[in-house]
Amino acid sequence: METITITVTESGVKGFVWEGMMEEAKTVTENTELLSFEKLQKKLADQVFYRYSSYEQPDSDTTLSRYTVTDAVLGYAYIPAYENPENAWLVPVWYFTVSEGRDGVDWQNIYYLVNALDGRVITGE
Repeated sequence: METITITVTESGVKGFVWEGMMEEAKTVTENTELLSFEKLQKKLADQVFYRYSSYEQPDSDTTLSRYTVTDAVLGYAYIPAYENPENAWLVPVWYFTVSEGRDGVDWQNIYYLVNALDGRVITGE
């Protein structure tokens, strides 16, 4: 696992340590095509629905829930390599912050990392 530790004070960066730096073994592909944002929106909406459906809200409960995407950033993350989990692939991912709120309940943030190539959720929470 890669770990980057940066020590920052009021006067600026004082230290930088990068442990467990990955070593590139090979390039699988030079170019990739990202999933269209329209398809990605559907994948994210599905994940929010799956989360909501796990609440076991009784039919008689009329509490409304609201979900608002408050941030979306394209970045990169490591995922286990297909059929070779001791290695990792560096893939483009969308980092989504979704604010969730219900009647009378404070808003909370839910974080999703979504693979930008195929729309699979890498993690949620």
